Amino acid sequence: MVRTARSAACFAVLLLTAVPAAAGDVSLKLDSGAGFSVTNSSGATERLRVDEATGNVSRNGALFVHTTGNSLFVGPGAGNTSTSGSPGYSAAFGRNALAANTTGPFNSAFGNGALSSNTTGADNSAVGVVALHYNTTGGGNSAFGKFALFSNTTGYANTGFGFQSLRINTTGFANAAFGVDALFWNSTGASNSAFGSSSLRANTTGYQNAAFGRDALSSNTTGYRNVAFGTYALRNDLTGSSNAAFGKDALLNDTSGARNVAIGTGAGSRLPATTTSISPTRESPARTVRSGSVRRARTPRPSSPAFALRPLELESVSRCSWRPMASSASRHHPRASSRTCATWATRAMS
Repeated sequence: MVRTARSAACFAVLLLTAVPAAAGDVSLKLDSGAGFSVTNSSGATERLRVDEATGNVSRNGALFVHTTGNSLFVGPGAGNTSTSGSPGYSAAFGRNALAANTTGPFNSAFGNGALSSNTTGADNSAVGVVALHYNTTGGGNSAFGKFALFSNTTGYANTGFGFQSLRINTTGFANAAFGVDALFWNSTGASNSAFGSSSLRANTTGYQNAAFGRDALSSNTTGYRNVAFGTYALRNDLTGSSNAAFGKDALLNDTSGARNVAIGTGAGSRLPATTTSISPTRESPARTVRSGSVRRARTPRPSSPAFALRPLELESVSRCSWRPMASSASRHHPRASSRTCATWATRAMS
């Protein structure tokens, strides 16, 4: 312990008594009551200063590390030095991060320009260059990635993970976007969930949509209450609502259809773009699209509330059967058999 203290004291003496040997060297100075400073070799230019009263650090004459209330700011222009930031408890790392914050508490900004326009918004987290850049009063937002939630102003409870996720969102709320360009164009749409690159990318005002998979519902603009699971599921849907597609390319070409259900890879991908009511409901003739199988659907009788079965066949179907071989070889090979397959095209029956 004694040796450590002596070493530190000797190191301090050496620093203080060092004589500049070249123009690039610096000198150290302890200002009584003012703090600690580092200047160039001539002493004319101050490179670094630690303020004794506040502990703030200035670099080349500009505040670089400072505390305001219970908040900590690191970087040129980080944090607002003209306000107390009450009740504080915020942290900013990066040039101009949280630069305009006045009274917004419990914010975290990491990256140049992150949350730089925030004034009173609270409980926000921004990690990435210009993440949540234009947020002013929105609260409870989380943005991770460059340009994530870039345009958000008053929207709240949004989560954007990935480059440009929810970039155009302004006042939309309770949205979750995971993946590059997920919910990119969303502006005021609310309660949407997008998981996968470019999922729900074109959505603007549509609400309560869920897309899981690359490009799932990527063309949707104003459609609402759609569910798409699988790569390219409902990819071309624009304004259709209340559709459910499960599987790669399911309902791929639907644009404005409503209340459709498609299950399986490519299910419903050849249906007309405006097909409606391919689903088992009482309100309309129930029709279901399944890949590789036939579903029987129910339709209400005009004169009776009871339901009657009616076949609906929307896909090409193949069925195979195995039969014992009728040749003499079957006597030597009891398990020998032959396969007979039949394939037929089907369509909806009225």
